[in-house]
Amino acid sequence: EEKLPYFAPERWGIMGSNYSKNIRYENCRLSRLDAHCGVYNVSLKDCEVVYISVVGGGTLTVEDTTVYNDTLIQLRGDYGSSFEGDIVLKNCHHAAEVEYNSTVGGVHTNAHVERSYIIAPGLGLAVANPELYYNWDFGYDLFLPIEITVDNFTTASEKITLYTDVADIHFNNSYKHSHAITEKITVKNMDNFVIAENADCKIVNSIPVVKE
Repeated sequence: EEKLPYFAPERWGIMGSNYSKNIRYENCRLSRLDAHCGVYNVSLKDCEVVYISVVGGGTLTVEDTTVYNDTLIQLRGDYGSSFEGDIVLKNCHHAAEVEYNSTVGGVHTNAHVERSYIIAPGLGLAVANPELYYNWDFGYDLFLPIEITVDNFTTASEKITLYTDVADIHFNNSYKHSHAITEKITVKNMDNFVIAENADCKIVNSIPVVKE
């Protein structure tokens, strides 16, 4: 019987835990890093991983790492898509054009991926699903990453978008699912970069961006 590759979604992730902290993965090949109710201070260096799905805080550092997914980092919607801290990405490659398909049982390549997404908050924040969690009380304050640094991000895609579409409704303090907005974005060695595409994402598109 042929063994599944390490990146097959049927395999267990490297973690599926609650309230973990101070974790470092180096020179690893991982199915996924899947943190449920909070991971604090985690780093990946010189790794290959199918996807990174987190909530929590502290600092998430991803360096010299390749991610095989449609988005580099996912913020879990079922835990409020909250990360009260900083995200630092350095020398990362987003292989959005390569993925494992369990239906056909192997790796396939999408010949053309127009846009590469860096951070995807959960469906509860999306323009297409603003009602999903908008008035849900998670029991704690919610944050988009406080500061984001993206240095030398590479991808085969023609365009780079920081956030998948995040609805303005989720920054309305009258709702329980209101998020604190990202304070600063620093972009280094990158072209063709936008924060969000959708016209309904005026608030996230107003975040200050420093280009170096």
